[in-house]
Amino acid sequence: MASSATELTIEHYLRPEVREIITKFAMPGDGNWRAMNADFVEWYRYRADTTDSVARLLNATEDYEEMAAHFRTFYTSLNVFDPASWMIERPKKEITADNPLGTPADTVAYTLGCDIDKGHGLTIEEAKEAVEAAAKFLVDFLAENGIRESVWVLFSGGGIYIKIHHGICSPISSEPTTKAEFFLLVANRYNRLIRHVSDLFFEAHPEYIGKVKYDALNNAKRVFKCILSIHKKLPYAVTPLNRDAIEIDFGRARVPLADDVIAEAREWYSSFDTAEREPLLRLLDRFQPTEDETREKAEREFRDIWRSPFKVDQKYFPPCMANIINVANNGEGKTRFAAVLSTFLYQMGWSEDEAWALVSHISDRNGLDNTDHIFGSCFGRINCPSCSTIQGDGAGYPHLGLRGLGACKPADECGRWPGDYAVSYAIGDAEAEAAKDELKAEGPTVLDAFNTILANEAEITKDPKFDNWEWRLQKRRIQRALKNPRTLSLKGEEEAHKFLIAQKAALEKIGIDSSDLYPIPRPEQSTKEEFDWRTKAAAWKILRTGDPIQYVADSCKQVVLGSETAFKKLVCCISAQNVNQTAGMHPKLSGESSGGKTITVYSFAHHLPGEMVIKGSMSSKAGFYHNDGDRVFRILDDYQAGNEDLDTLIKQSSSEFHKPYTHRTVANHAAVTLTIGKEQTWAITSVDSSQDIQVLNRQLPINVDDSIDLTKLVNSKTIERYAKGEPQQPINKAVLVSRALFQILRDQGYINVRVPFGDRIEWLDTTNRRNPSIFMDLLISITAMNRFQREQDDEGFFLATEDDFNAAKKLFSDKDAEELVKRLTARERDLIDLLITFSGGLTRDEIAERMKVAPDRISQIINGQKGYGGLRQKIQIREEKKSVSVRTGNKETDDTRHTVFKTIYSLGEYDRFTGFDAVVRLKPASSDAPEQAKHELSKELSNQNAKHHEPLSKISKKEKEREEREKGDTEGLAKDFSRENEKNAKLLSSGSKHSDEQYLADAQPILSMLRTGNRYGFSDGATNDEKAAPARVVFRTDYRTDLDSTMHDFQEGDEIEVARWRAEAWQKRGIVDIVEAGA
Repeated sequence: MASSATELTIEHYLRPEVREIITKFAMPGDGNWRAMNADFVEWYRYRADTTDSVARLLNATEDYEEMAAHFRTFYTSLNVFDPASWMIERPKKEITADNPLGTPADTVAYTLGCDIDKGHGLTIEEAKEAVEAAAKFLVDFLAENGIRESVWVLFSGGGIYIKIHHGICSPISSEPTTKAEFFLLVANRYNRLIRHVSDLFFEAHPEYIGKVKYDALNNAKRVFKCILSIHKKLPYAVTPLNRDAIEIDFGRARVPLADDVIAEAREWYSSFDTAEREPLLRLLDRFQPTEDETREKAEREFRDIWRSPFKVDQKYFPPCMANIINVANNGEGKTRFAAVLSTFLYQMGWSEDEAWALVSHISDRNGLDNTDHIFGSCFGRINCPSCSTIQGDGAGYPHLGLRGLGACKPADECGRWPGDYAVSYAIGDAEAEAAKDELKAEGPTVLDAFNTILANEAEITKDPKFDNWEWRLQKRRIQRALKNPRTLSLKGEEEAHKFLIAQKAALEKIGIDSSDLYPIPRPEQSTKEEFDWRTKAAAWKILRTGDPIQYVADSCKQVVLGSETAFKKLVCCISAQNVNQTAGMHPKLSGESSGGKTITVYSFAHHLPGEMVIKGSMSSKAGFYHNDGDRVFRILDDYQAGNEDLDTLIKQSSSEFHKPYTHRTVANHAAVTLTIGKEQTWAITSVDSSQDIQVLNRQLPINVDDSIDLTKLVNSKTIERYAKGEPQQPINKAVLVSRALFQILRDQGYINVRVPFGDRIEWLDTTNRRNPSIFMDLLISITAMNRFQREQDDEGFFLATEDDFNAAKKLFSDKDAEELVKRLTARERDLIDLLITFSGGLTRDEIAERMKVAPDRISQIINGQKGYGGLRQKIQIREEKKSVSVRTGNKETDDTRHTVFKTIYSLGEYDRFTGFDAVVRLKPASSDAPEQAKHELSKELSNQNAKHHEPLSKISKKEKEREEREKGDTEGLAKDFSRENEKNAKLLSSGSKHSDEQYLADAQPILSMLRTGNRYGFSDGATNDEKAAPARVVFRTDYRTDLDSTMHDFQEGDEIEVARWRAEAWQKRGIVDIVEAGA
């Protein structure tokens, strides 16, 4: 931002006596301090940390000289902060409107203030009499109520400040929650008092209506211009006025200030009367909120209102504001138009005079009469409404919805709040202009020289010293470079300069000094993909209000049909990179050749920003020699088994997902340590799962759909694409928004996620200890993708929701779940189904005939590629060698035979009835809160409601009594109870559910795949009749399985009758309860 300081302002602030007075007011003693603000925009001092930019609030001792050198106007907070918050720094990205630096809980005292300002369209000179009269009226009102010696008055340069000394406005208790409550009530009631005084004043002095106004804006971090600060536009400084004879003297306030004015400023705000504290609190008691004014409204008024640090130009306004400004409204909604525009202009950094000029013009055009009242009630007082409020609320003023008025016609870039659009647009343009400025040369370049030659070509070509042959040879190339400077390489620029140097004598005649040319500035090469503001705004909108996982999947499936689930899993694999709690997931795409594995993974990678993707062939050590960085997506296409070094790298780099993997080696007889970055996500495609089982255990299986029906659709779409001349991987808006979306999440850094309902998650499968980790990674990765729509706890952890659990379960329990649980591919499952159907076994050729593949393919499925992986590594397959006598002669006349040896394949122990909807479930939550929590909540809400309407004078007396009562050990205990009550209130008010009972995890171990008896778990003594006897069962969970050769989707609570052997098998896995007696 450009400096607003001038020689006059710098000289003023650097006067030792001026600095002393400002510092004394900003540092009131005992380590307490006020936050400083420069030009009403600069709150923080930033410092580049090793990992992030950190910020702290400005203060008078550390930042005075820097502020004086760059800013015209100094502001200080009405809050007086405690010593514990002095110089506190936090990461810049953590500081938000909801989580600011400097809060009421950090405040020890507060200077109640009132800004009495001139009316709209008037100068302070014109409004002087009215402003003085209004100030005297308020001072007299306070004096009549016992508050006089603690009241101090200032000329603000554009009006008058009246301040009540912070010494009589502080709570007795130092407990943060009590302090915050005290200042909320005091500020809210004092604002109500000012509005009351305003009404009384204008009743008594109607001649001043429109010439002066009372500003009641005491809030969480309100700032006033500091004593001796210079006005932002006028040549006046903030100077003391006599409380008992208020009169503005413009000459005395003009900078530079006379010594006697400085002397008065030194004595200003120097004392207060402690006896006036009780009268102040009693006075404020008269302005308790009415029953219809809720606590929420009071807190909203007390909250600090965000404001843009720069004025956002009108050309960047979103469609709703543009419509309000440009389209006349002769019907209903005029008042709402004025109100919404007033709130918006304040937050867009417009000054009050600028905003008033626009709002009054629009209101006059629309025929609105009470614009002054509407503007005064909205500008700087309330936040601009959100897009959802604007679109959905049509109740009429004072509600600020614009539903049905035709103002809101959202653009794609519109987000949750109109300011997002405007600020993003303005910053985008500013960044683009800054980039252009950075690429401007310091002086004339070779391109400027060639332009001059072309303009004077007729003259220069007649000069015998000019090389016409070389000019004619290179002219067309030069013209191309002038038309598109990017085509001129650095080497080409050097050749052009040599040519110009050779023509130096001839060129001097047309004003070109070829020895004084400057290099063409070139943008720095960056591996990070860049997006314009519209793309980033659209991405932010999806992240904040849409479904980012579905958005990416929808875009990907425009290229690849039938792969929506695959794309959602791939999104989760990338999202897992950003979450500290994940162990990492690596997609494994399997399927027949030309079945769509490669196009699926490459289409997804096409939706990632370029810096995140590594593809192409690679050796086992290539990752150590290329500085690819952290959080990348590595594609290994058509992986072939047998590369033990690469398998080892994948295993070890994925075992400690969030740590770099180090390789020690020797080069030129010297020790060398090489590193591959953190969060390397390996995307592997192959016909089968031919890798080592340890590699497969951290992989998320994705089988592509190679069915005939889908193949027909794919073929039709392929022909259609060629007919339209479309590229295979288009770069359209959805692709760019998806890339920007992933880049935003990546740039936000690592996050923490918690699953608050973790005690209700019941894991039923015991086949693989890594499966729960993969499922939980899916769950929190979904939360991470939706982080901007999820709540955070007090430690900043994002909280997963039950919707996230259900989405993860759906992905985990899809048709690939058997591969996830048992590491079986689709083809391996087909082979197993055949062997179950033909329990006596089949030969390789018989299996191949039924699966419609070559016999060698069956060998690959069973044994893996080159002996790696395969079905043998996952389940027990029996091989029985049989000799068969085969007739080789004519079967009618020749009985010649010979012996043929065949291998018969059959299954060992295998349970085909494992249901994958039953792998994990979420136990229901109790509908009632614990009795103790409900009791404490009721008590807390009752206390808070009473306090909100309780006299402050009584609160003061109770604080004194409590201070005596709480001395000793009981003080800490009481605070613990208070914090526990708050926690319970927050828990229940947010709609969360809490169970009375604590579930015991792993109370009943469930055996689903490991069998020590016969296949279905019966004892050896069970007869076939007993096995087949019917039994009635009730399902404990949703369950999908095949029954009587038909797939069924059973729901929790369904009751059916099945064979006893099946019932007991299901019961052992926790899927059902057997309810029939004797079963």
